Amino acid sequence: MRILLFCLIIIGMLSFTEQWGTQLDEAKAKARKENKSILLIFTGSDWDKKSEKFKTDILSSSDFKTYISKSLELVVVDFPRLNKNKLSQDQVSHNNIVLEKYNSTRKIPYLLLLDETGKIIDVLDINFTTNVFVNQIKQRIDQAKQ
Repeated sequence: MRILLFCLIIIGMLSFTEQWGTQLDEAKAKARKENKSILLIFTGSDWDKKSEKFKTDILSSSDFKTYISKSLELVVVDFPRLNKNKLSQDQVSHNNIVLEKYNSTRKIPYLLLLDETGKIIDVLDINFTTNVFVNQIKQRIDQAKQ
């Protein structure tokens, strides 16, 4: 029973991480092709408590997953501190370039809603419930398209 539960948890984690990207240029190309916006998230996955709470409370919710599959490309720009979570040098370089362009204040966590070209639509607040957060994104996208 424990093995089955463990396998189900791993499968669930893999299916969720497949929705996340780490390369902004790939997300922009896909967003242009599928007429989507981009949610760019700067996070400290293994040291920032707010990032972890946001992931647990909102990003892992079924309501959010349903919405993003139709409307958003997701890009995580992560800055882990623990050696066991160390990123490749290419990924670190990419993350630093994106950080300089979109988050020069180096705030973590930091969420940006971008259009398909990478233009900033809005900075998003993470202090909401899932439904309020999804509605916030919908409103910002609708306003940007007007």
